Amino acid sequence: MPYIDVSIDDIYWDLSEREKQELIDKLKQDGYLTERDTEYGEKLSVLQELYEENLEKIRKAYLQISAEDTELINQIAKRY
Repeated sequence: MPYIDVSIDDIYWDLSEREKQELIDKLKQDGYLTERDTEYGEKLSVLQELYEENLEKIRKAYLQISAEDTELINQIAKRY
């Protein structure tokens, strides 16, 4: 397949709202965005980004987490 150099700015403004949402969904699916990335417009600090990345890893590994670790996560969550 030939390489085509296209600037995102060249196409983004021509996308419909539905197409923009599909693009966001695809970026999430491919791991380039998380739900948190699309919730806030503010820039996160390095520690906040690490925290969010770790939470995302836990979310994705839900079925692999031991009962003990699940209980620990639940105990932490109950504190807040």
